[in-house]
Order: sequence, then C-alpha cells, then structure tokens
Amino acid sequence: MPLLSTPPTLIQSVFVALALWVALASPAAAQTVLFHDGFNTDGPNINRFRWTGPTSNYLLGRTALRLATSPVPIQNGAAVLTLSTYNPGEPGTLLGTEIEINQYFPASTGLAFEARVKPAANLPRGIVCSLFSYVFRNLGGGLFQQDEIDWELLTNQINGRTQPLVVTNVYTDEFQGAGSPVLVGLPNAVILDAWNTFRIEWYTNRVRWLINGQLVFERTDRVPDDAMSVRLNFWAPNTNWPGAYSPDLMPTTSPALNQTFSYFVDYVTVWRLPGLSTADLDGDGKFNTDDLYRISLVNTERNGDGTVNDLDQQAVAFPLRNLETQFMAGEPARPIIVNPGFDSNAPNGPITAWIFYGNNSGNVSRSSQISRTEGHALKLFGQFTGNSNECGAYQDLDVRAGKRVTASTWSTQQCTDRFTGANTASLDIRFISATGTTISTATVLASNAAAPCDTFRQCTVTATAPAGTTKARILLRMNQPAMAAGAVHFDDVEISVQ
Repeated sequence: MPLLSTPPTLIQSVFVALALWVALASPAAAQTVLFHDGFNTDGPNINRFRWTGPTSNYLLGRTALRLATSPVPIQNGAAVLTLSTYNPGEPGTLLGTEIEINQYFPASTGLAFEARVKPAANLPRGIVCSLFSYVFRNLGGGLFQQDEIDWELLTNQINGRTQPLVVTNVYTDEFQGAGSPVLVGLPNAVILDAWNTFRIEWYTNRVRWLINGQLVFERTDRVPDDAMSVRLNFWAPNTNWPGAYSPDLMPTTSPALNQTFSYFVDYVTVWRLPGLSTADLDGDGKFNTDDLYRISLVNTERNGDGTVNDLDQQAVAFPLRNLETQFMAGEPARPIIVNPGFDSNAPNGPITAWIFYGNNSGNVSRSSQISRTEGHALKLFGQFTGNSNECGAYQDLDVRAGKRVTASTWSTQQCTDRFTGANTASLDIRFISATGTTISTATVLASNAAAPCDTFRQCTVTATAPAGTTKARILLRMNQPAMAAGAVHFDDVEISVQ
C-alpha cells in the first residue's frame, strides 16, 4: 500500500544536522556521538554493516519479525519499518520489523539515545512502535534474563485519545515477564502520529525519558547495569498484553487481502554523556526528582497563584511525578508497582523489587503452587514460634502529601493448606515520612480461616497521604497469633495514585 505520511523536508533534514553540529560544538553540551544514522540515501535497504536484526525465527506477541537478511528500505530520507497482515513464511501470523544497532553501549558516565520517528497516519489499533535498549542473557537451565529500557507508542492510545499517552518500561536483571511498565502522559502539544523526537538518558543511578527535548518521566528505582544495544521495532502483541492488543487487527492467510502499515525513522543517534548534575535546585537539602523538574521547567510562575510550586508544572502539562500514573477515561490505570505478579526472579528465590520481612524459615517465597496469572504468586505462612508473629513483603512508592492512593490485590488459600485458628492475611498502605517513620496505616482484611479456598478474591484499600508523607508502603502480610497452620497466596497487585 502507499506510504501514509509525509517524510521530512530538506529544510528539516538540514535543521537536524545543524542541531547535531551545535550539540557537538557546544562545550556546555559536552556529549560525544557514538553512533548516528540519518538514513539520508534512499535505497532498498538500510546499512546492514551498521544495523542487524533477528537472526532466527520467533514470535513477538503474534508477530513474526523479519530476519536481519530482509531489506528495510529508505524512502525520502527515512527508514521504513513495516507490519504486514500476511506472512508468507508463516501464514496466520503478522509480519513485523525490528532493527538493532550493531554495537553494545554501557551506561558509563551516561548514555543518551534518541530517534525522530513517525507512525503512519490512520494505523489500526493493536500496534506497538518502539525505541528501546536491550540485552538478553541465557543463564542455562531454562533461565533467561534481560535488561531493557523502552519507549512504546501504542496505537490503542493514539486512536481516539485527546491526551497523548505512551508506555515507559524498565527491566533490570529480570526474568522474562511484563517488566515494570508505567503509562506516561505527555504535553498536550504532542501529536503522536506526527514527527516527534523520543530520547532516553541512562545513567548508573537513574533513567530519564524525554520527548522533543522535554523531560516527562524519570526513575531511580529500576536502573539496568549491563551494556545494551539500541533497537526499534514495529509489531502487534497478543491478548496477554490487553492494553496494547486489539481484535481489530488480524492476520490473513490470503496474500490478496494483505495490508502493510509503516513506521518511519528519520534518524537515530547515540551519545556518551558527561554525567548528570546533582544540584539541589529546590532547597530541600537533597537531590531528587523535584530537582529534575526544575532543571526542565525552571522556576516559573505559570498558574497565577503567586507561588512557584508543583501546580505550575501541572499548568504546563508536565505530567508525572516519580512512579505516578495518569488515568484515562474508560480505561484502568496501568500498574505502577514493580513486578506486580511476582513473576520476576528465580523460582523459589527472592522476588524482584519486593522486600521480605519475618522470613525466618522460608515462609515468604515466590511460589508456583497456585497463581491467578503468569504462573507465580507470593506465598506466606507462619513462623511457628509459639508466639504471635507476622511476615510479609512490601514495596515503597514516592508519594507526596494529599495524594489519594489505592491498592488492590488478589489472594487465595489452597484447600489442602488452608488457614486454621485465628490466622489472617491483610493488605496495607503505610505512609512513611522522610525519616522512615510510619505516619499512618490503612488496612483491609484479605483472607482468614473462613475464606473460600482455591478461589482468588480481590481486596482493595484506599487512603489519602497525610502531611509529612514522602513514601507509600504497599504491604502484603500474614499474622499467625499462635501455631495455627495454613498459607496464603497473593497475586496481581495494582496501585494507582491520584
């Protein structure tokens, strides 16, 4: 089918080249280009000495990716990644594209990579357009780990949305699974099916996501530490990613019914950065996310209330504090908890991102005995000390006073190992001060000896962060008052912050 977008003009290409030269020439920028491809020469294929791709057949979602031996054309100064509904090599699947820089880059003092991209207009729902870094390791014994940092544009969030939304994600020495995705709101001026420059800055202690030069999200809780390649891909997930899947996009077994869609890449650049300033710009005595906001926006009174504060950031559509998610009309918030289904890390070992307590005899663990989704759950049972004891696992989120936090989870007991006596399981939200003191707690009973077994039930608790709050602790716990038997299994934790 014909291309459905307008490629960059010569003037735009000259402007990009000039901006790159200024960045290199400016002592203040102090960044070194490690890789750049402007796709300036039209032809049947990108430079395969610089770019590779999949070397064997596999499915990403329900999409087979073209092998590195397949051409990726350059047209009008842009690489054209395609997704087809007919796959001659494997009819009944979609045929997508992934390209990978033929180098691996460590974080070192800091690494930035960016691409100016444009999904073709009028793409159907159910497609993912990505810019990401990645490394994959085979540990043997059927165990595989990955590091990864993602920008993911979902056509489900482009079509019919008035507020631009994209997915960010990070994997850090994690076993295969969902990672820790966060749906990020973008400034209202951004049009996702137009040309935009997506950038990721990766330091040893943080990851930052920028669009068109504006910082929109930053994380310090999950930071990869292995050298990674830089990639772009264009594909369609299956039903195990419901937020990105759509039945509107289906493969065909007939070449006559094939449709081909396009994702355009104007340029890709990778820089070595000199390191991130750690200036305390807001005067609170520490360098944190708030200072990064001030680096991006400067101290400017925007909303007319006479003071410079977070409301001014909101007034210019600067969308998120650290680990907060934006809500969308008609759709639930994506989880901002890391590893919400307890599916990352080695079987029966520690659980990625969760902190255990009261684990004196292996009574807190990642178990495959029963689960609601993905094959694993958090299992808790008592310590059998003869006295009242408690155990559990928790995660902390950065939350400021006045925010409304909602936490939910699913729990069950196996009928062959159900609670007896006065055993209980609970879900807590604990609000923590800067000194680590618990200010207040909201709790809901998740399970007791009277609860049904072999059936997952959901419980939810909501509370507003009081004055002095810096963190919200999401706590899954079990209390064993005496020596009563039985275990509880938690799965699929969800958190939202408003």
